[in-house]
Amino acid sequence: MIERDVLLVLVGGIIGILGGVVGAGVEAILAYKLGGRSESKRRRRENCLAALSYHSTGESLRLRDLAGLDLTEVNLELADLHGADLSKTRLWGAKLMGANLLAANLADAAAPYANLQQARLVHASLEGADLHGAGLEYADLTGANLLRANLQDARLAEAILDDSTLMPKGWEAVVASGPDDTGPGAALYR
Repeated sequence: MIERDVLLVLVGGIIGILGGVVGAGVEAILAYKLGGRSESKRRRRENCLAALSYHSTGESLRLRDLAGLDLTEVNLELADLHGADLSKTRLWGAKLMGANLLAANLADAAAPYANLQQARLVHASLEGADLHGAGLEYADLTGANLLRANLQDARLAEAILDDSTLMPKGWEAVVASGPDDTGPGAALYR
């Protein structure tokens, strides 16, 4: 049975969202989802709110600790996530087109069907990330670590790679270099 306080928080969150006070509604639901008021939980709630309200506030998400959060289908298009910790974060279907993920940690992130087109993933750690069906067209993966990453059905047309890009076992990068190439970047195949 749900306790009275928890029920009030959930109802307050739903009313806040329906009433157009999205921030208050999301915060009420996060208070329930994350529990207590410890400093670390408060900081994680603030980071999650910043990610969820990125487009309305324009707040930078640079160096934020977003590890382990559920950011399913969040819109972080063109977001500055330079050095952010997104390890074990759920990014199912997230929109990260053109996002700056330079040196970001996405190790073991669940990001199937995420849109990372033209994202800057230079020196990012994507080790063990689930990128099944993700759109990585024109993404800059220079020096990225993709070891153990699931790239099944991922779209990597014109992705930019170099010799320091670490690919999963069974994948080989062919770096474009001659006059017959269709453009900068690389074609990947198993």
